[in-house]
Amino acid sequence: MAIGQTVKDLKHFYHLYFPWGRYPQEVSNKAKIYFEQAFELGKTLMNWIEEHMDPAVKERLSQDFSKMLSFDRTLLRIMQYPPLTEYQEEGAIRAAAHEDINIITILPVANEPGLQVFSKIDGQWHDVDCHSGAIVINIGDMLQEMTNKEYISTSHRVLNPTGEAAKRDLMSMPVFLHAKADVFLSDQYPTADAYLQESLRELGVK
Repeated sequence: MAIGQTVKDLKHFYHLYFPWGRYPQEVSNKAKIYFEQAFELGKTLMNWIEEHMDPAVKERLSQDFSKMLSFDRTLLRIMQYPPLTEYQEEGAIRAAAHEDINIITILPVANEPGLQVFSKIDGQWHDVDCHSGAIVINIGDMLQEMTNKEYISTSHRVLNPTGEAAKRDLMSMPVFLHAKADVFLSDQYPTADAYLQESLRELGVK
């Protein structure tokens, strides 16, 4: 359930942390390989962001941006949005509007449409096209906090499908790239861990 929402999302998920998380023995190592590849991509993206960051913003960072990533705190979420039924709670959608907690999120485009992102420029929700092989990169709250909103956290949601698509499930495998626990974000959140713990309490999981 997203922060501020009262209706549960229509989804199931499994969390994977490496190297210390629990990994089902009955599955292949493909998820682990994918995670490692996504993390390496994340490091490249962090380097690119740092390279093109406004010097005045970069100067406020507590350390090199590309060195802030934590391998063992980064999360792979294996997520299924099941086919719709007549028993959904009123007002429930696959994922209510929210922003991610972490620095950036790597999200391969899902097998079905429904993902939307919100533009603060025109105040509208926009569909994300399902192009095979495409990857969506979302800015997270931690990046927004440490840059004093020079980089704005991406608001997104997943709408319920209609017609035949409502009978099919949707699979999604976002990788949430997290900062090391002691990374300074702002005066309000002197460490990334302090921000994470507060957010988890707001979500009701702490």
